Amino acid sequence: MDATNAARGLRLCDTRRRNVSRADAVLDQIGLLRSRISPHRVGAAFVESLASGRLGLRSGLGSYAVALRLPLHRFSSTSGDRRCQVCGGYDTENLDCNVLNFERHKWGGVRHDKPAYIAFDLERFIAESAETSTDCDREKLDRLLATVESVQVGAKLSELVRALKSVVPGNDAQRRTLVAILGYAGIVQIADRSGFLRSFTRVADREETPWYKDDWPYPIRWWRGGQGIDAEAVRLWFGEPPSTGGAAGVSI
Repeated sequence: MDATNAARGLRLCDTRRRNVSRADAVLDQIGLLRSRISPHRVGAAFVESLASGRLGLRSGLGSYAVALRLPLHRFSSTSGDRRCQVCGGYDTENLDCNVLNFERHKWGGVRHDKPAYIAFDLERFIAESAETSTDCDREKLDRLLATVESVQVGAKLSELVRALKSVVPGNDAQRRTLVAILGYAGIVQIADRSGFLRSFTRVADREETPWYKDDWPYPIRWWRGGQGIDAEAVRLWFGEPPSTGGAAGVSI
């Protein structure tokens, strides 16, 4: 990041106007922003959102999880392709930051695997977040995870979204986003798919499913009921339950 951008106080996006983002500047921004955030901080905000409904804070876990192992690279594309082969970002991109902010607060974000949104989301997360989760909020997290584990073997994502209706306030679109975030963060186990928790999955390696009209993001699109919860991911983002203590099993 050059000195001019640094002097702007990490401000990528001005909501008063349209912005043009450049891939290398966005990637530099992501590297700087993620260094200022810890897994526990985004985890605490996610837990707090389960009670408060502050979906803008919920979004941060999805974006940070994708950014966690993102290699700091230069834009690289094949001939005729404007997208980076590593992260999927465009060489230049027009951003309407009002739209991005609307998506954060309306649904908890919808573009967590897109570099421009990641940078915008983490920037706003730093400005807005506060670690305010309580034991009561933790109980809501425990109910959420227990519900995920309780769905029948082979259940589809639509069935999981329905099962969460009594656990997560809001509408189905907001619950879909929450489920996608669980996938980005590696909290739900997905057989034979690496996701983003322990290594970054390049955009070219994010396999599509053979299922008709599948519009779920990677890796959650491959989830089926009965695959369980990744306990190490839960410890990384949320810490141990109060009664157990201990350290996270996934290093950062």
